Amino acid sequence: MINWKLLALIPVIAVTGCAEHVNERSGSNVDVYPVTYSLALTKPSPFLNKFIDSHFSVILEHGVSIKWYSYTGKAWAKQIRKELTKKGVDSSSIHLEAGMNKDDDRFDISISTTNYTTQVTQCGYYGVGDVEDTPSGCYVENSRWASMVNPQKMLTKTSPDAK
Repeated sequence: MINWKLLALIPVIAVTGCAEHVNERSGSNVDVYPVTYSLALTKPSPFLNKFIDSHFSVILEHGVSIKWYSYTGKAWAKQIRKELTKKGVDSSSIHLEAGMNKDDDRFDISISTTNYTTQVTQCGYYGVGDVEDTPSGCYVENSRWASMVNPQKMLTKTSPDAK
């Protein structure tokens, strides 16, 4: 006699044996690098406006730090802060501070701003027989990380002095 339970189980086993194995999705390896643009000047200098104009989008997004090293530099730094607020930069993102480095006392001010950029791993090429062995989502994840405006905000803050 034929066991009907065993006969019903055979097609189920055959169908599950033909199921495709789906690889786990793994994230990309991403490195976020700070890129700092800085300029040290003595008054008067024609390079200040060129620096501000060429890095204005970074100044708007991430702020600016202005250090002064002389009394002339302190007055000039306050004037630069007024000009930047007139151009639309938030006054809380403009940091004025006295410079302490003795090597920089030949300058009146230094101005700097920091942008962040990402570098992602290169995705492997898909081969004809390598579809199951190639990790999926590499191109999508890399494009997502490369198109972020503020990639540093996606990172977890692990240091105790991180704000």
